[in-house]
Amino acid sequence: MAHALDDGGSPTQNADLARTLVQQDHVFAVVGVATAFFSGAPYLASSGTPTFGFATENDWTPAPNLFAAYGSIVSYTSSLGQFAFLAHQLHTTSVGVLAYNVPQSAEECQTAVNSFNATASTSATRTSPSPTSAT
Repeated sequence: MAHALDDGGSPTQNADLARTLVQQDHVFAVVGVATAFFSGAPYLASSGTPTFGFATENDWTPAPNLFAAYGSIVSYTSSLGQFAFLAHQLHTTSVGVLAYNVPQSAEECQTAVNSFNATASTSATRTSPSPTSAT
């Protein structure tokens, strides 16, 4: 039996649902974790519940039972060279970078902007949406 729960992008809800899955639903593993705020990580790590998903923060590194696709460490500076290489190959002179409203996106986009601006022939600007309010 599968249990599908949605944290709605809420860090508090993420932690609560992680506990619900383990304590109430008695799941063997948690699969498909792809959330901007993985606040359930400490609980899942301490419970030993095998957890699989996508790393958007470095919350995946503290325990051997957390398995992130493409690795458990997120480095926003590792893509620095890729952006500059792409700008050079495309002979660009101006680039726009759009971040969505979570810290991980803003950090990665700032890395891209810094990389583009480090090349002599390319300039970049970053735009982030204004925070939305819940009704």
